Amino acid sequence: MTGRLGAYRRWTAVLAVAALTAAASSVAAEPDRDPSSREALEAQLPERGERAGYATSDTCRACHPAQYRSWHDSYHRSMTQVATPDTVLADFDGVQLDHLRAGQRVLLDTHEGALYIEPRGPIRGPPGAAPALDFAYARRVVLTTGSHHQQTYWTLGNDGQQLMNLPFSWLVEDARWVPRDDIILRDPRKPMGSAIWNNNCVDCHTTPPGSLFEHQVSTTPGGIAELGIACEACHGPAETHVSQSRSPLRRYAQHLDDARDLAIVQPAKLPAEAASQICGQCHSKVRYRAPDNEADLLYRPGDDLFQTRRLVPVGHRMQHTAGREFNVMVESACYRGGELSCLSCHSMHGYADRNDQLAPGMDGDGACQQCHTEARYTTELPTHTKHPAESAGSRCTECHMPKATYGLRKGIRNHLIDSPRVQSTGTPDRIKRMAACNLCHLDRSLGWTARALTTLWGQPAPSLSDDEQNVANSVLWLAKGDAAMRVVVADAMGRDVAWQASGKQWIAPFLASALDDRYGVVRYAAGRALRRLPGFEQFAPDFVAPVQDQHRDQSRALALWNQATRGRPDRTGSEVLISADGTLDTKRWEELRAARSKRRHDELE
Repeated sequence: MTGRLGAYRRWTAVLAVAALTAAASSVAAEPDRDPSSREALEAQLPERGERAGYATSDTCRACHPAQYRSWHDSYHRSMTQVATPDTVLADFDGVQLDHLRAGQRVLLDTHEGALYIEPRGPIRGPPGAAPALDFAYARRVVLTTGSHHQQTYWTLGNDGQQLMNLPFSWLVEDARWVPRDDIILRDPRKPMGSAIWNNNCVDCHTTPPGSLFEHQVSTTPGGIAELGIACEACHGPAETHVSQSRSPLRRYAQHLDDARDLAIVQPAKLPAEAASQICGQCHSKVRYRAPDNEADLLYRPGDDLFQTRRLVPVGHRMQHTAGREFNVMVESACYRGGELSCLSCHSMHGYADRNDQLAPGMDGDGACQQCHTEARYTTELPTHTKHPAESAGSRCTECHMPKATYGLRKGIRNHLIDSPRVQSTGTPDRIKRMAACNLCHLDRSLGWTARALTTLWGQPAPSLSDDEQNVANSVLWLAKGDAAMRVVVADAMGRDVAWQASGKQWIAPFLASALDDRYGVVRYAAGRALRRLPGFEQFAPDFVAPVQDQHRDQSRALALWNQATRGRPDRTGSEVLISADGTLDTKRWEELRAARSKRRHDELE
């Protein structure tokens, strides 16, 4: 692990011997908080008990072994776990983490099988709050969140009640620590502080959700039934079902009867709207209808979600941050006028791949062809798409669910299932939606897209600015767009389907310009896309490095571009700001960047 951490360059990742000695001494000096006993750990966890009506997932296993196994293998199950050497993915073995921008330092270490953090200097809670983690001894890590793309960690705060978040996260694929505020779409000028488990994550990361208002480790009477997203998060309280199913006669009768078992919720047998609301309880941004009355907020699968929650409206536009899929799906014609539900494409048990939990055959056109069975959507696709049948332009999701949303450090499918269209942004601060066509045709302007949509599909021509008419829209988005647009474009610039439509050599200088973006997520996406370009295979910019190193990486990227293209990139012209001799129009590019959106993002995934 230590050798791997050494590659962090500007992150000091090995704890000095003196610091290790001090940390070990501080642990020994706090015997009541130590150390390794399971009882000591349990005392600091959210209270778990016999929550009324809940039986826990272990009771499902005997009768439903296949379903139990598929759930157990899913990332839903491991969303929240007790912090043990078996569940913690990160390196805690004598590590020092420095948040350069915030001036924070944290020491990590292990002791007799337990994991500890020791902040050096205060780590604050919400803005304006007193320090939440400010102590002279190491404190035990008790919970983990995440196990797929990233993992973050929780420890008991100063008040001995609230669980506070370590302001660093472990990136699983990259095998490294980074500041948590550099991997979410959040204004870096706003202090991150330490999130509070009790009134935030507990709402979706436990079964059933704990209290939203009792800021205590013991969140509600009886506590929570399970950590993580367990069986009863989707099927509802199972105690009655388990009790009734102890009768062999009843079990056999249920096998012979397709009717719903009213003692348990079966999402696949619910109407489309009710089934989707089960997913929507977490995959949405909501406001609660009665925040002063906790009892009125409890949602159980099969209930009407909208009796307790109100979706934050997004209007007829795309959402650009993950975790809001339900907000926009309910606006789509497929949902409002058809039978579309989350289960139309996704499966919690019969999934083909646990990454997206798509059902077999639902990762392509087959998802849409379940309902759209006409020949022009199946056997005669080019008559509808105006693209060759095998091209990305004939794939339903590329046009109707483009990767115009950012989440988990990558572009993901937008769930506003809609037809491509062009809307003028007006000003950079009033961006409504991103034209799906220009996420593949990176070298084309919004004006080019508008003319194609008018000619081929009869859409009315919008009024566009000169820049929108004449500058490649990806260049315009990367220069003038807000952070959400910039990260989506940077991600698109690293995709094969975009390269097939628009080439790829010409992209490098624009990605290089994003290596010093204010938002860490943009820097990360730009660096990853660059590494996929020819000639950049060994290029390894560090997106959390000091600004001077980011500028050094930019210069190196431009030198690699000139070397790889030898002055002959695969696209030139005024649309892409590159002259016939391969020279970037730096003046024009900086003029566009000067008009960049000043919109600030503060979006948690």
